[in-house]
Amino acid sequence: MMRTWLETDDGRVVEIRGTLTIGRASSSGYQVLQEDVSRRHALIHHQGISEHWLVHFGRNGTLLNGRRITQPIRLRNGDVIEIGKRRMTFRCETEGFSETVRTTTKATVSTVRVEQRILLLADICGFTRLSQSLPPDDLASLVGTWLAACRDLVHESGGSINKYLGDGFFATWPATDRVAAEFPRLRSHLTEVQHEAAAAFRFVVHVGATTVDSSMVDGEETLIGPMVNFVFRMEKIAAKHGMPRLWSREASEFLAGRMVFSRGIESEVSGFSGRHEFFVDE
Repeated sequence: MMRTWLETDDGRVVEIRGTLTIGRASSSGYQVLQEDVSRRHALIHHQGISEHWLVHFGRNGTLLNGRRITQPIRLRNGDVIEIGKRRMTFRCETEGFSETVRTTTKATVSTVRVEQRILLLADICGFTRLSQSLPPDDLASLVGTWLAACRDLVHESGGSINKYLGDGFFATWPATDRVAAEFPRLRSHLTEVQHEAAAAFRFVVHVGATTVDSSMVDGEETLIGPMVNFVFRMEKIAAKHGMPRLWSREASEFLAGRMVFSRGIESEVSGFSGRHEFFVDE
């Protein structure tokens, strides 16, 4: 597998296996004990085979190559991260990686499976306009606070953030009865955040058979297949119609009896045949 690590200015080497949390909290994967560092300050998230993204939470700043980050951003080998007074260099060992992938394909094939999953995609509405109207410090605080709140809600309901996007995130849950029982409460909390957050955001939900590759380290997963594509296309439909929440027919059927839905719109979905029904929650 690819090796990734941080080289810190105090001489430490911090290995990154899966997701690395950074902050003042004792539970952090890399603890930084400084007053201007938040308890949960940032994380480095492994997503896809070779991508690592830097995600900032809360109000205290995080710099990447001397500039404050205002949204999740992909890391490159040699990038310099500054948190508080601590500087660290992101390192990614790519030499021989293609050969490693080829020689381990047979060993990891058993980790690829198809599962029924709940898929949720959320993003901030009008992010480009927002980024042009707010000072970087205010934008970073707004996005970081929003991501931290949503991440907590996803984890508390038994889900995980699969990908951080430039202005949002992609989350997943196993489509089990236990998760279905939790989902109305999650929806209620996300709706509260929609009403209270300084930035408007939308989310869309779909349920379907998804290809899951868990060959990555520390439980990180790669999700692929038509259902993943479908939920990303759903978000574009919700944006086009100005809808804060949108549920696929499959999601409404999966949660029937636990939530109340009404028919919202019918639309073609790029790359998928026919017209598809979408629902709104009540």
